[in-house]
Amino acid sequence: MDTAIVSALSGLAGAAIGGATSTFGAVLSEQTKSRRQTEENLYGRHVQLYTDFMQEATKRFADAMTRTTDDPTQVVALYDLIARMRLGSPDSVIAAAEQVIVRLQEAYSGPTRTLSDIDIFVKGGHSDPLLEFSLACRAELEGRKAHLLR
Repeated sequence: MDTAIVSALSGLAGAAIGGATSTFGAVLSEQTKSRRQTEENLYGRHVQLYTDFMQEATKRFADAMTRTTDDPTQVVALYDLIARMRLGSPDSVIAAAEQVIVRLQEAYSGPTRTLSDIDIFVKGGHSDPLLEFSLACRAELEGRKAHLLR
């Protein structure tokens, strides 16, 4: 075989391998970037969902301190948020959210309170009715963040 042909074939083979490697690297890089972006978006949606739940629960607890009610519409928005959490949150977060609703129902069924009567939550040893929920959320979000940093 002519050395010119061998040299040309070697050059073409090298270019093809180099091009394939470059293309494969670009595709792999794009997939990794896309996967990371999806994880970051999911992290942000979870933060927003948990924040929405805490804001709504806080409003409901403030309402529960000043009046009693048998109106279920006071907690329906929280059930909606918990239902959305069930789509992708761990069981620990969901259980803590359900416990918030139990405490809220207890607060609504209790007597009305003034600012000086807010020790309702201290009776059970918890001054913050959202403590377990916020801790469960933080643990879940820290796990997601650690996964993102890999």
